[in-house]
Formats: sequence, C-alpha cells, structure tokens
Amino acid sequence: MTTLTRRRFLQLAAVTAAAAAVPKWAVPAAEAMAQAGTGAVPVAPVPAPVRAPASVPAREVPGLATLLMENSIVRPRATIVPMGAIKKRHLGIPGVNATGYEEVILTAHPMVAFMQTSNEVPNPEPIIRQELAAAAAWTEDRAFLFGHGWGMPLGAARSPATVAVSRRRKWRILHKLGSAVTKKDVVNMAERHFGNNSVWFVSFSAWPDVEKLVNPDGGLLGWPVVLTDLQPKRGYYGDVMLCDWSFYVIGDRGATIESADHVRFDSDLRDWRIVDRLDGKPWMTEPVDGLSPFVVLGGRPWADSGPAPTEPPEGWMDERVSV
Repeated sequence: MTTLTRRRFLQLAAVTAAAAAVPKWAVPAAEAMAQAGTGAVPVAPVPAPVRAPASVPAREVPGLATLLMENSIVRPRATIVPMGAIKKRHLGIPGVNATGYEEVILTAHPMVAFMQTSNEVPNPEPIIRQELAAAAAWTEDRAFLFGHGWGMPLGAARSPATVAVSRRRKWRILHKLGSAVTKKDVVNMAERHFGNNSVWFVSFSAWPDVEKLVNPDGGLLGWPVVLTDLQPKRGYYGDVMLCDWSFYVIGDRGATIESADHVRFDSDLRDWRIVDRLDGKPWMTEPVDGLSPFVVLGGRPWADSGPAPTEPPEGWMDERVSV
C-alpha cells in the first residue's frame, strides 16, 4: 500500500449515515459556568411574582443552537453534521487514514447541564437559557479538546490522529526541567502541522511565553492565537495546541431544555436542565506522512493527557438511555 500525498488526503472527506445507543455524561452547570466565567442567576424577590407551571416539557428552544455557537470556541471552526433528521443515534462517516478510507462512527451522547432558580423569579427562562448554553458550550469545548471518547466526544488532543511534539528541554536553577514555551517549540509544532484554517489554542498560564513570540498583528507564524481556560497550566501536556478544526466532525442531534419544581417543592426552587445530544472526533484516524491537523505540545502528564483509553475509564458506567 502506498502512502497518500497530502493533496490526495484532503480530497477524501465526505459525509453519510448509520445506528446505536450510548451512555450519558453530565456536568453541573454551576461548576461549568464558574469555569466559563459566567455570572449567577439573580434570585432576589421581586414584586408581584409570576409563577411558572409545575413542569415544562422538553422541547427544542428557539435560538439555543445559536447560543451554543456563540459561546463555543470549537463549534464555529468545526465541521458540523446535523443528526436531528436521522432516526437512529449512530452516524457513519467515511474517514481516512494514511492509506485509504476508514469508517469513523459518531454517536449522539446525551450531555446534561443543570441549575436551580427560585420560583419567585418571574419569567426566568431567557436568562436560564443564556446560562445553561454557556455551561453546555464550555463543557462541549472541554470534551472536544480532551474528551476520552467513552460516552463523550473524543478530544483532538487524545486522538490517534494527533501529533505530540516534545517540549524543548531548558535547564534552569537547581537543574530542574523548565516548562517554558520556546520559539523552537512552536516552530517544531508548525513543521508537523497541515491545514488551511488553523488556529493556536494557548492556556492563560502559557500566554506570557507565547506573547513574546507573536507578531504585531497578534498572530503566531501566520495563524491566529486564542486564549482558553480549557487547557492545563504551563508545562503540562496540551498547554499549547495548533489545530485545524475543519478536520473535526461534530455530530449534532440538537439540544432541549426542560424544568420542574417537584424535587425542590418544599424549598420553592425550580430545577432546570439542558440536554445536548452530540458527538465529535477527528475524521482522520492517524497522521499522514508524520503530519496532522492536530498538533499538541507535550509536557508533564495530567488526568486528561495522553492517548484515549482503549477500555472504559474507572467510574464510567455503561448506562443505556433512551433519548
């Protein structure tokens, strides 16, 4: 078998369909919103409160998809495949490897974010929609970068298609291994990368090093730089990433929002939740000629670093759900 040229590889993308069920993953909205930097929902009493009905059935909320897009840093750059019209939750994409086609399977995993409000707040849904969308978008982005692929999207940093570039060793005081990001590091990453819509993702902790390398226009080696709170601190695997997200496919089955006050009835509180059904992963399964649209700067290991596990991680439950 012969190795594909880069041009031939770029010509192999396509989209089609297929079916299966998978487990649920959940992140409390309060925790996600704290990471996203969003504010709390006001619960101060107001005159003449207007109470909502006891429960609101799950439904597609107008504008919710737009809010998710506005709050995400990956969705606007990725390839989105609508799955809402597909009866089954399984989608087959003819992805590619270094020698030809290889099917990539997407499954709509239910991602859940939730929060509470006081029933004394009149018409809270608009602000709830904003807050839950921000929480869901942050959780999505985190999974698109570092998800392990079991009941959640497979993160670009943990995909078999990703190239990890070793950090340049720079000895400092007391002969400890330095964690700085150097010009040699970013040049080495660029040499292993290909893509036409690339962007740097840099953690806030690593920004002081990267800031010294950027051009006056804010770019780095011709590509824009995006600061995120999704990545680990400087010196750890994935603190700097160079990605062309058009090579990342998001299977989107849609999001719904619902509420009920039965559980917190004695506290006069209402529970709200958003259920976002989606999956995501690169549509290529390995680097081509040692090059990849996803390049990560190596470093110290942490909880969500390294290749995705081949077996379900500890604590993961194979809970089949109807969505």
